[in-house]
Amino acid sequence: MCLFSSGRKCLLWGLLPALFFGGGQEKAAAAESPRTLSPFIQSIFPRGGRQGTEVEISIQGKYLGGACEIRFSGTGVKGKVLDASESQVKALVNISPDAPVGRRDLRVLTPRGSFVQVFEVGALPEQMEVEPNDDWSKASLVPLPVVVNGRVFAGDYDYFRVRASAGQVLVFDLNSSRNGTRFDAVLSILDEKGQEIASQDDYYFDKDPHLEYRFAQPGEYVVAVNGFREAGSPFSEYRLLMGELPTLSYVFPAGAQRGRSVELLVAGSNLEAVDTLVLDHAPVKAEIIERGSRQLKVRMNVPNLDSGFYPLSVREGGVEMPNPLTFAISDGREIALADGPGGGAGTDGCAPESPVGGCPGGSGRVCASPDGGPPSRAASITSRTPDTATRLLRMHASDGSWNLDFKLEHEPSMRAQEETCVQ
Repeated sequence: MCLFSSGRKCLLWGLLPALFFGGGQEKAAAAESPRTLSPFIQSIFPRGGRQGTEVEISIQGKYLGGACEIRFSGTGVKGKVLDASESQVKALVNISPDAPVGRRDLRVLTPRGSFVQVFEVGALPEQMEVEPNDDWSKASLVPLPVVVNGRVFAGDYDYFRVRASAGQVLVFDLNSSRNGTRFDAVLSILDEKGQEIASQDDYYFDKDPHLEYRFAQPGEYVVAVNGFREAGSPFSEYRLLMGELPTLSYVFPAGAQRGRSVELLVAGSNLEAVDTLVLDHAPVKAEIIERGSRQLKVRMNVPNLDSGFYPLSVREGGVEMPNPLTFAISDGREIALADGPGGGAGTDGCAPESPVGGCPGGSGRVCASPDGGPPSRAASITSRTPDTATRLLRMHASDGSWNLDFKLEHEPSMRAQEETCVQ
């Protein structure tokens, strides 16, 4: 008997070959292919945690069922899967007190493969946003310094009240797209009447906003977080750093030969209380020659590390600050710009040569090596413009040709991997 009594062909007869001769099984197998159903992570909340704490996180995405393990790059962070479904993994993250500060890969392993995203370790106090917080006039006062973990949905605004003294410079740094999200955030400061007095959208290359604001009058102010054109989603999580904290803008020169002593200009805000220079998450032997709120002049002994790029940060009161710069260590000779920031730091013994144009943050002149020979590595520049993040630009000569090297921030592979759970 036909399933349908119309003049069309019987649906049952059309299905019989697939049911009895394997056609349906082949299609089902194709639908279950690893390529189609590879795990994918859309959100991690919170996206980080503080040294010496345990944090329960929620990982949302697709095809996460059967997740058996969470791995972190680097040292000091371990994860344990508490529960897993196709769309969510709940996990407990243990962060040791000596875990290095900064971003690292978080990889979730499932029977279908694995996927990697970003998790951040910090050294400052943290708290979760408390809803409702979408009315600026009722915003709760938060203690500083702090890192607030929050989410912004479509049409959503998150407000936080802070207290500032006259002349105080507070730093507001929102970390979202740099941690692997697609959220384009906007950061604003409102006065006691709710009027906007400062705003920032795309400070970093990755579209995260950053504000450093000097308050002329003492009082309470409101910090607002929202999406560009009021965009947002359940996957738009952020980590908002607020406080009177040292923050770095650039270092010049941006690299040095290992084993040498080099004079550096380190620029930023709130630098007067910095007590330690940190390279690759370890204190480095350095003497602060001159100090001020906006810049430090430092004589540093470059450690004998392998050639490569390393995070350069500072400590205040023993606490390592987030958002490091990038510093390069090389085996070859180094030269710098004669007219670089701070009047040519690190250019002793160099004779000015041809101008260097097209460099963000200003131009300068190249110095020849002291022995007059061709340099194996040339100008190292760290530049900053009002709309982009600090970037490392280095030029080096190879067989008479010049090349430009850019070192971007932490950018993990977003592809699914063949690594799977062991059954």
